[in-house]
Amino acid sequence: MEWSQVNIPRGVLLPTFAGNFQAYSRDLTFALTQEIQQLWARAETLDTDSNIADGVIGTLYIADAAVTNAKIVTCSIDKLTAGTITSQAITLAVTADAGDVKIQAGKTDFGDTTAGFILGIDDSDSDRAKFEFGDATYSIKWTGTALQVTGDIIATSNVQAGAITTLGFAQDGGGNLTVDPAEVEVIDITITATNMPVTIHFSCMVAGVGGNTFGDWKLWRGPMTTGTLLDTFDSAFQNGLGSVFNNFIYQDTTPGSGSVEYTVSFENGGLNIATATEVNILVTENKK
Repeated sequence: MEWSQVNIPRGVLLPTFAGNFQAYSRDLTFALTQEIQQLWARAETLDTDSNIADGVIGTLYIADAAVTNAKIVTCSIDKLTAGTITSQAITLAVTADAGDVKIQAGKTDFGDTTAGFILGIDDSDSDRAKFEFGDATYSIKWTGTALQVTGDIIATSNVQAGAITTLGFAQDGGGNLTVDPAEVEVIDITITATNMPVTIHFSCMVAGVGGNTFGDWKLWRGPMTTGTLLDTFDSAFQNGLGSVFNNFIYQDTTPGSGSVEYTVSFENGGLNIATATEVNILVTENKK
């Protein structure tokens, strides 16, 4: 529409029309000025690195799914709330010599006996994945190389086959058990331990030669007299009544790992020589 086609209604004075037009122009100019000032105010909240200052952009200014993974460098774990992770894997990893990565409650480090649990990677132990839960009395631990159980295990059903593994078995024809004060080695066996408790089962038949005889069986970890004496077991036998069965069972809770030798010796406390026959030693490991 051209200005020549504008009809001014009868009775409207030109000065009045001009005044209304000027008022409208002032209002429009004021509104535009206000909007520009607000835009400048927001622009001034950006620092020299073009970062957005705290609280400037509210949720109404951010469209759904507008912030992508590439825009997020770090996120504090306390910002996470309840939710569901669907069909995804959470993988723990460490930077060499930078410290452990773990999920924990109660415990604060691997090997901690405080009640609680810890799951993660131990950076100070060859980056082994570990899981420990329990306390100083009762616990189950995966050390990265072995499963360890502390405390009694109360089974509510049958213990499965394969719980006990035979580590070694040896037999010997026996020989004389000399008189006091001599001590004689009766049998020895070497097994490969895995830092789990082992049980030593020993048995033999003993007969006296000249009368009533008594003495002590001794169990050593290592060679006789130079190894570690684990326990002493009393024995008695009588000539004229035939052979007497002798046996003992001992659990070594700290055998260590690798090659371990066990030796059984006899120290005769009587005045008569005795003879041992059918000597057997069995070493088992309880894995459960």
